[in-house]
Amino acid sequence: MDSSLSRNQLRSARKRIILFTLLGILLTGALVGASTTVPMYKSARAHIEQANIINSKAHVAAIQNQLSQYHIIAEQLTSRTEIKKRLEAYVADDISLAELREFTQPRLQEPATQARHLAGLIRYTNDGTIVSAVGSLAEQLRRFDLTDTAFKTVMLEEPKSTKLIRIATPIYDQQQQQIGLDVLYFYTDAFTKLLSNIDIFGGKAELYLTNMDTGATLSFDYHSQEIHYRRLTEREKAFLLKTNTRQTTLLNHKDKQQDLTYIFSPFESHPLMLIVKVPTRTFYQAAYQDLQWAIASIVAMLLFGTLLGHIAITPLIRRLAKQADELKQNTIELRIAANVFEHTHEPIAISDANLTLMRANEGFYELLGIPNDTFLIGRNLLDYISPDSKQHSGYSTFLSAITKHNSWRGEIWYQSEADGRIISTPTLQSTTAVKNHNGEVEYFIHIFSDISEQKIIENQIKRQASIDTLTSLPNRGSMLFALKRAIHKCQPEKYCALLFMDLDGFKPVNDQHGHQIGDKLLRQVAQRLRSIVREGDFVGRYGGDEFLMIINQLPSKANSAARSQAIIEHLSTPYKIEHLEINIGVSVGIAHYPSEGLEAEKLIQAADEAMYRAKDAGRNRYSY
Repeated sequence: MDSSLSRNQLRSARKRIILFTLLGILLTGALVGASTTVPMYKSARAHIEQANIINSKAHVAAIQNQLSQYHIIAEQLTSRTEIKKRLEAYVADDISLAELREFTQPRLQEPATQARHLAGLIRYTNDGTIVSAVGSLAEQLRRFDLTDTAFKTVMLEEPKSTKLIRIATPIYDQQQQQIGLDVLYFYTDAFTKLLSNIDIFGGKAELYLTNMDTGATLSFDYHSQEIHYRRLTEREKAFLLKTNTRQTTLLNHKDKQQDLTYIFSPFESHPLMLIVKVPTRTFYQAAYQDLQWAIASIVAMLLFGTLLGHIAITPLIRRLAKQADELKQNTIELRIAANVFEHTHEPIAISDANLTLMRANEGFYELLGIPNDTFLIGRNLLDYISPDSKQHSGYSTFLSAITKHNSWRGEIWYQSEADGRIISTPTLQSTTAVKNHNGEVEYFIHIFSDISEQKIIENQIKRQASIDTLTSLPNRGSMLFALKRAIHKCQPEKYCALLFMDLDGFKPVNDQHGHQIGDKLLRQVAQRLRSIVREGDFVGRYGGDEFLMIINQLPSKANSAARSQAIIEHLSTPYKIEHLEINIGVSVGIAHYPSEGLEAEKLIQAADEAMYRAKDAGRNRYSY
């Protein structure tokens, strides 16, 4: 009986040992897997958030650039000197309204037909009298309000509920007193195309554009590719009031019906807010998929470890001394097997407290661009940081943060050499410390995300914002910045010249042969100007058929006249476009710094007036 009891007790003890051992293996594996999976999951979420914030900023910049182009067109029309002088004469009762209209209408008609996407232009006096109305929809647009709101949208019932973007620009005289108002209406085609490019969630996102001053909101339908008016819900209005109007904000909201993620991206130069609303599950879909794969790997390894442990423990229960050693070995093997970073696509490296590399997965080798048989163990992580990054404040912040706070997250560049090539890669790095039972750092886990594509997109958008898309020359904003820089660097006893060039005979080319030929002609003009500009000088497109050239460090004013004559002769040579031979001329206005103006805007105005004097003198010549 004692023997039977002993056998029962032994059998019961064996079951308890096996049960507790297997539970210990499962628990240990789960904890080890969680310690690796949770940071990876958080990093993936953070990377998704950062990538979508950067993407939202990039699209805001593109939309803002389009709106700026509309404002530039409006400013070009209001700044035309001769037309503005006639309006001043009317305000001073020197000419009649009929004379003003007779002079203004044809001179606004020409630039209005050249402006892309312009549906109509209405010029008003201060008392609301219409001076001129040009454009295909000018007659339908006469009924709208005269407020000087810089930007809003309107809708015409005919034709077919046409939606337009309205830009209003006051007209000022030389004493900066308002004497009139230009109201321009643009078709929304280019605007709609920019909004359609934001579809990064397969049509599952909702896109709004809200005016922060008026509360008016536009929504974009991805399926119909149309813009609609919409009212924000009370909850969305509350979110909007809480957001930072100076920087892009991401907000996650949970309610009983649906979990939603919002991205609020403000515009810098307009009172507008871009709102992207996405179901949270769609927004973090990539992170959820990575998490599912990681969990599946952990579960598979746990089941394999459990089975292996059971097979190993059962025959060894009779030898308790050896059991402890083999159980310890199995636990160590399970921890190694549960190290999920070997199975993730994210680059991961493990270093000691001194940043000496202890372990790196295949993704880390790919990040550095080096063969995976390169021996990294024992090398210091800092050896692979780009020298340029070490000169920036982010490098010192990285070292300070891991020393004081044992964690860091930010952007840093890594560099390596492979096959004689230097490879530099921008990364978004997350570093977390793992401590021992005494609270001392034993090693760091470094998780990296390659952000090369985001950097390329960011640089492309910055370049597009400063380059004229038709001619690939610097645009109006870039020319203004270059002129200010030239004024600042102009040496004493030297002159800086500004040449304002307006093509003679360009409008008949457009009218007779179409805008496609006109665009090709502008490109050839740009190529000729680019071929004769000196090193250190600057040439760009000011708008329409107008170009600017900045000539630096002239010994005398006479040099600018010689350069202008050379330009006139060069641009007057016939152009070969398709089967056509086209002849045009150019009128050049010359202004010098500092004699004609101390500020960039004054120089442009002086050169513009000189250009009109050249046209009045017979065209295809220069004038001071």
